[in-house]
Amino acid sequence: LGALCGRCRVRNLSHNDYQPDSSILEILKASGADVEVEKNSVSFKNLTSHKAQDINFKTHPDLFPVLSVFLAFANGTSKLYGAPSLLHKETNRINEIYNLLALCGYKIEKLSDGVVIHGEGDCVLDHKPFEFDCAKDHRLFMAAYILKQKGYKISILGVESIKKSFPEFLEMVDEA
Repeated sequence: LGALCGRCRVRNLSHNDYQPDSSILEILKASGADVEVEKNSVSFKNLTSHKAQDINFKTHPDLFPVLSVFLAFANGTSKLYGAPSLLHKETNRINEIYNLLALCGYKIEKLSDGVVIHGEGDCVLDHKPFEFDCAKDHRLFMAAYILKQKGYKISILGVESIKKSFPEFLEMVDEA
């Protein structure tokens, strides 16, 4: 969210974290994001352009939804693969991300273990307003929320799903 929509600082973050999601820092850096790592925090700054990537999600499949959105704004084609387990999460995340990005107007291809996204750079594509139901999946809520903050006309259903992993999320982004 910070890399695409403005500035963000995450405090009280352990850099010795072995949680697979911590790989997001290296992925954002490889894309060209301005990531500043300090003693106990990480800062992200708004990007005006970033590089497409090929990413194997075998070790960090939970990052798939938000990084799919991030890479939709990249310049070029990104391949996100290696996570057939995405079919069996709270939802079928491959199908749901495919549907979400297609409704936003992106050219996207479904793979058995991921997707191929033809990024359009830092722009909001023409699309009709739509509803997206993420009632069962907190990671999909985060992905849809980022798109909405970028300007897509999405009515997100199932906002309560975020309470599963990050109950303070909406309160924190409203304060920023």
